[in-house]
Amino acid sequence: MSVRRTERHARSRIALLALLLSSAAVHADRVELPNGDVYEGDVERGARSGSGVYVWADGNRYEGEFSEDKMHGRGVYYWPDGRSYQGDFQQDMRHGSGVLRWPNGDVYSGEFAYDQMAGKGRFQWANQDLYEGDFVAVAPGSVWATKRWTERGFSELARWAVAQRVVVVLVGTAGERDLCERVRTHAGHRVINLAGRTSPAELAAILELSSALLGNDSGPGHLAVAVGTPVVAIFGPTDPSRGFRPLGDRVLTVDLGTSLACRPCSVHGSHRCPRGHHRCMNDLQPADVIARIEAWPLNPLTQSPDRPRAPRG
Repeated sequence: MSVRRTERHARSRIALLALLLSSAAVHADRVELPNGDVYEGDVERGARSGSGVYVWADGNRYEGEFSEDKMHGRGVYYWPDGRSYQGDFQQDMRHGSGVLRWPNGDVYSGEFAYDQMAGKGRFQWANQDLYEGDFVAVAPGSVWATKRWTERGFSELARWAVAQRVVVVLVGTAGERDLCERVRTHAGHRVINLAGRTSPAELAAILELSSALLGNDSGPGHLAVAVGTPVVAIFGPTDPSRGFRPLGDRVLTVDLGTSLACRPCSVHGSHRCPRGHHRCMNDLQPADVIARIEAWPLNPLTQSPDRPRAPRG
């Protein structure tokens, strides 16, 4: 459960806690709510103020400073799944600077704004890889099987991106984690798999920080455009000219064009190729996709003195 969701979930509990404390004749240092939540710490004028510990019945835990019933100041937030955040809070949200740790040992340290990673920061992965600088997001999945480019294609694309001295962050749903893990294994060093480990808000934050998103005709492309990130969208059975592509002038669409008479065969994609060959994706070679990206004026991966990286949108 994210901090933002926890905040919404806890509003009624906080109100009840404030009511209990305000009715008390003394400044209690421990309050047990009927729903199982527990608060231990300082109380001032009927509200949590100072420092203390709040433990939710569902296992979430906060230790740190409070101001008028809000997590405010410095503190540590623990999730039941093993994640933790240590740093600044403002009105119950991660805001300022801090460290976010995952149970497998991955660490992000840097700036946060409104619960999202924002500004300067770095990833330190459990395998001791260190990232400080540009990274690209790669989303090889799609809810529709026919809209997924080949696993080999994305592996080669990720390998090429790493060769440009950028880190690759694979994103997707929990159901796409195995696919992303195979891409990570084949792509080699300096690739992290975050598939299934981000909320929609966290995914938006990652896309906003990334230099580009490389993916299929799928949801992450639209989200990346919304946060101002350049997008390379690979199309197969669908046709970008029909209006369903990510919109804007910072989008490169890549497909086989009119070389296949059977495409487009669908408006939104399908679970299997009607012809059984899936040539619209299988015939699209990694070298051709890379060549299109390299020739793109907004190419976010390759920079030179006469062509710097594209500015943020």
